[in-house]
Amino acid sequence: MKSLLLILGFLLFPPALQSDWQIILLDRSEGAVYRVSPQGVESIPLSAVPVTLAVSVDGRFLAFADEARNVHVANLQTGVCCVTFAIPTEANREIVDTGVGAISPDGRQVALYSVFTTAQGAPFDGEVVVVNAMDGSIAARKPMNEISARPGLVNPLFGTWRAEGIELFPACFACDAFFDGQYIVWNPATDTLSTSKNGPGGAYLELTGEEVRLNRSEDYPLGPEVMFGPFNVLEYASGAEFSLAYVEPGNTDLGWPAWVADGQAVLLHKSDDTKSSLVFRNGQSQHVEYPGSARFLAGTPSGWVVALTETGDVYAYEVNNGVLSVLPVGKIPNPDESWAVYQTPLGTNATPGFVFSEGRYEATVCPGFLPSRLTIGQPGRVTPGPANNLRAEPSTQSQKIGQIPGSGEFMVVDGPVCTPGMAWWQVEYNGIIGWTGEGQDDTYWLEPVN
Repeated sequence: MKSLLLILGFLLFPPALQSDWQIILLDRSEGAVYRVSPQGVESIPLSAVPVTLAVSVDGRFLAFADEARNVHVANLQTGVCCVTFAIPTEANREIVDTGVGAISPDGRQVALYSVFTTAQGAPFDGEVVVVNAMDGSIAARKPMNEISARPGLVNPLFGTWRAEGIELFPACFACDAFFDGQYIVWNPATDTLSTSKNGPGGAYLELTGEEVRLNRSEDYPLGPEVMFGPFNVLEYASGAEFSLAYVEPGNTDLGWPAWVADGQAVLLHKSDDTKSSLVFRNGQSQHVEYPGSARFLAGTPSGWVVALTETGDVYAYEVNNGVLSVLPVGKIPNPDESWAVYQTPLGTNATPGFVFSEGRYEATVCPGFLPSRLTIGQPGRVTPGPANNLRAEPSTQSQKIGQIPGSGEFMVVDGPVCTPGMAWWQVEYNGIIGWTGEGQDDTYWLEPVN
């Protein structure tokens, strides 16, 4: 019955069938650029090594800056590369960071950013400059202190450049702070400012304006909080208000969300994991297994694309008439360093709305042992009977640092770590943190406390 429901989930929300999607990747380690499409993976030859790069909203134009602070503009549709000019500079201003932020939909203008040192109060200033894509002449410029009302937020994070203007999110430079807020839209033609979608932190469906994001909820098991997670619930918004969209009770780290299948579903994936959770708008969900550790690259109108981190093999997963299929499309040399700088926009046939559902949490299964039952951040206990040893490392050969008696309760800190026939968890018991075995072969030594 469950398999039938999953198939119905695909049928109720069929993806847009589109064969000409593309994803453009920047390999940050090599400075190489690749186009991924159903036809395969191809290298995009450029006139220099890119440091920062942007692609127009329709995927036709590409602009990048190199280490020498030159800007290069390419027409991806015709294959013409490149018009080149220097980034404009100001006398007596020491630039500490500069580059390409966005390119206009018609490819005629490029938005650049610069961060300067300053002797007045704050350590840095910043500005956005719009230049002509043919010769680098300045068309408009805007100091960041006129865009942001918060002092110190001088580094612009760029969203999309659309007809109404350039989406900019003011952030601090050379710091780890993160600020909530909305993108500010600057129209360089009229020099007017307005607000747009929420700032970075969620996944947006550009063609519908919908957003999904992760959050932490005490209504479900939570892991110990660290910076940026872990998160145990998925939230959805079509407008300003967020509502609960999806949970996997017992899973305290859902993985990062991304819209896939033309926005008909959301994929939850942890980097280098071997599986993802696929969540449909109608509340149906399923787990997807990969042939190895996978890095999510981007969603497509018919599914999504991943790269295997060990081999660089790139696979396109597609949903068509209720059937999930896999298409090998090529290889990339450095999957861990390759980032999507453009993808074909999704949401052409998406209807706003998301039905809340509780998915099934698939516990880790260590080879030769039963499925693990414990959860990070939740209490557990030793089954009645003999005590469990606490060890410094997850190994029977590691130093013993204590014991937990039968029926003794503890808090799960981390894990599991697999060894042949066993699963190990890091736990805290009476102020001692160590590793203890969940069981061996077909016997549990530990159990969750409900």
